[in-house]
Amino acid sequence: MSMKNIKRLLGVFSMILGTVVFTACSDDEKQEAPVFPESVVLNCQPGESEPAELVFTANQPWTLASSKLWCKFSVDGELVNSLAGGVGEQTVKVVATDDVWDFNDALAELTLSMGGQTKAIAIVNRSANERDLKIYQDIEHPFGEENPAEFKYAIVGMSLKDVKIVANFDWEIQKYPEWVSIDEQYMVGKAGKITTVTFDFNEEADIRYPFTKEDTNNRIVFVNKDGKEYSVDIPVVYEGMPEDAVQFPIEPFTKWTFSQDARQYWIASDTPEGDGPEVVDKNFVELQVITPGKYHLVCFSYEQEYGYTLLDEWSTWIYTDINDICNVSVSVSRNSGMKREGYILAIPDVVYKTLNGEENLLEHPYDDDYAEIKEKYNKYILMRLSQEGEKAGGFDIMTGDGAPVTDGLVEVPELGNDFGTTNAWKLTLPKPDKETMFIITPKGLTVGSVSNYLWKDVTLEQEGNTFYLGIPASVNIESEDMYIAIRDENWLTTGVLFISFY
Repeated sequence: MSMKNIKRLLGVFSMILGTVVFTACSDDEKQEAPVFPESVVLNCQPGESEPAELVFTANQPWTLASSKLWCKFSVDGELVNSLAGGVGEQTVKVVATDDVWDFNDALAELTLSMGGQTKAIAIVNRSANERDLKIYQDIEHPFGEENPAEFKYAIVGMSLKDVKIVANFDWEIQKYPEWVSIDEQYMVGKAGKITTVTFDFNEEADIRYPFTKEDTNNRIVFVNKDGKEYSVDIPVVYEGMPEDAVQFPIEPFTKWTFSQDARQYWIASDTPEGDGPEVVDKNFVELQVITPGKYHLVCFSYEQEYGYTLLDEWSTWIYTDINDICNVSVSVSRNSGMKREGYILAIPDVVYKTLNGEENLLEHPYDDDYAEIKEKYNKYILMRLSQEGEKAGGFDIMTGDGAPVTDGLVEVPELGNDFGTTNAWKLTLPKPDKETMFIITPKGLTVGSVSNYLWKDVTLEQEGNTFYLGIPASVNIESEDMYIAIRDENWLTTGVLFISFY
C-alpha cells in the first residue's frame, strides 16, 4: 500500500475515533442523576412469621447492604446481607435474626448505592431480647403464679427435689423464704445452662402449719446477675403437716439412760469403744414433739416377765410434763429395784381417739410374735429409756405401815452356802406382840421363782418382786429359822433371807 493511501486511512480512523469520543461524552452528559427514596424505619423482631418489606424505586442499577450481621435480606428463603438489582420499583424482604441478640435495643442501617453514590434509606429497629427464666420439675408445667413450687410433707426428706432452673441470662437468687434452705452453690447460674437444685426446709422452720402464696414472703426472687433491673419471683408453698402426723427432732432409736437415783442421765451407747457416754447432771430430759394439734403422752414400762404395762398416775415411775405445745420434759423416780425400761409415745388427738377400737394400743400395745411395740405405732415413740437399778444384793424391808426395818438385818454370806449364793442375809427381831406384816423386796433382783420355809400359821404372798410376810400374834418360834430363797428364771438362787425372833 502506498504512503498516500495509509495517510488517507489514518485520517478516516481519526474522524471515526473523534466521532465516538464525542458521542460518548455527549451520552454521559445526558444520563440522569440517581434518585434515592426517603429514609424509613422498619421494626423487626427475631422469629416473626412474616418479614418486613422495604419498597423503593431505583432509576439506575443498584446494590443494597445491611450494616449489621443480624439484619438480613430474604431471597427465596435464603438469608443474605446484600442485594443488587436493576431499574424500577423494588420490594425487598428484611429479616431480623437472633444473632448476638442481647437485652438492649439495636439498630441496623440499610444503605443503597447507585451511580457511584450511597445513601441510608432505612433504619431497622430490633427491640431488646426479653429475659426469660423457667423453674420447673416438669418442663411442660413450669412453676409460676398459677403453679406454685410446692413442698410436700414427708417424715423423711421434706424438700422440693430435682428442681431445674434455666434462663437466657446470667441469674442469681436475690431473696427466698426464711423457712427454705438453698445450698449456696446453687444461688447463681449461667445463661443457657440448666441448674438442678433441691430446696430443703430450714432446720429452724416450723413445719407444722401451711405456707401459702398469699404471703408475699413466700417467694423466690430471681434477678439478672449484672444489672438487677430484671426480676421474677416464683411463689413457694407448703401444705403443712397432716393432723395425724408427728415428728421428733431426735434420732428415733436414741436410748436414754437415767441413773438409779434419778439425778443424772446419759445417752446409751451401742458400742463398747470410747470413753463412754457423757453424763449430764440433770434430773430431767427436754424433748420436742412436732405435730399440728394437741397430743397425748402415753407411758409404758417394759419387763421381761410381764411385757409392756401401761403406766398411769398411780403406778408410774416415768413423769412427763408438756411445757408448751412443743416442749416436753421427762423425769423418773428413784429405782430401788432392778434395771427397768420404758417407752413414751406422743399420739396426736385424732389418732388417740381411735385407740379404743378392736386393736386397742393402750390395752395390747405389743406384737404377740415379737413382744415389741406394734410396728404401726413406732412412729409415735418419743423416747426409749432405761434406768439403772439398785446394786444387786440385800433386801428392802418395811413394816405394813411403811416404816423401814434396818435394825437386826445383817449380811451373813456363809448362810447361803447350801443355796449356792453369797447374797445371804438374816433378820433377827423381838417377837411381835400383835399381828404384824413385813413387806420384803430383794434389791436389784428379778424374782423368777421362790422357795421358802415358814413357821406354822405364817403366811407369804408374792406380787411381782415384792413379798408380804404375815406374822400372827400367836406365832410359835421354832428351832429352825424361816427363810425365803429367791431364784431367777434359770432356777438359780440369787438371794436368801433368814428370819428369826427372840
